[in-house]
Amino acid sequence: MAVYLFGEGKYDQIFLPEILKQLHYTYCPLKNNDTKSLLLTDRNYYHDYDFILFSDNGRSDIYTKIMRRFCVSFFKKETVHPVRIILFLDDDYSSHEELTNTLSNHIRGFSYLIPKMDVELKKNENFISLSIPSDITPRISIQVFYIPHSLERQIVLGGIPCLHKTNKASGILDIDPHQGLRELSFSLSCSVEDAIRKSVHEEWLIENSWYWNMIQVLKGTVEPREQI
Repeated sequence: MAVYLFGEGKYDQIFLPEILKQLHYTYCPLKNNDTKSLLLTDRNYYHDYDFILFSDNGRSDIYTKIMRRFCVSFFKKETVHPVRIILFLDDDYSSHEELTNTLSNHIRGFSYLIPKMDVELKKNENFISLSIPSDITPRISIQVFYIPHSLERQIVLGGIPCLHKTNKASGILDIDPHQGLRELSFSLSCSVEDAIRKSVHEEWLIENSWYWNMIQVLKGTVEPREQI
């Protein structure tokens, strides 16, 4: 089985590897927005890595461009299956049900390109499976994992205590999360990338239920390899 982690932005490509390293998983990071590498059919890394990471330029591109190209590529060219995708999205607007329905509808919209493909949506589980009649198990399964509000917002909330209740803390919470993350990083005298890494290494998010749910989703997908 090949397991892909899709993120909607460049910060996922920094955050998720830190989580995987802590859990002793191996991963292959594909370049942001590098659709060509995502769709390569000679994929030896199936056997070399636990996860394959890919981030694109926002939710809309993933829904309308990436899923279409990826699914068609796998159904028509790949012999390796099943394939599992865990899609990490910010739930900064609309309900989970609405967002998952929108993704399902986009997939149904290109299903004509794959004869006899069936699209099954499990609303309560934010889970979509794609298969053809000859498949014993779904050829592609997509699980959507929602991060409350946004990853940037969660990191800002987790990092605020590091400012020791300075006057900057309240102001950071009142601005756009992307700008807030930049302000937090500046106040901590580090880059945005390092602030994201700190959020994992220094356990800023460890008391959040969504964080533990994410860990359980990853652990429920593959077994971690033994440390060397």
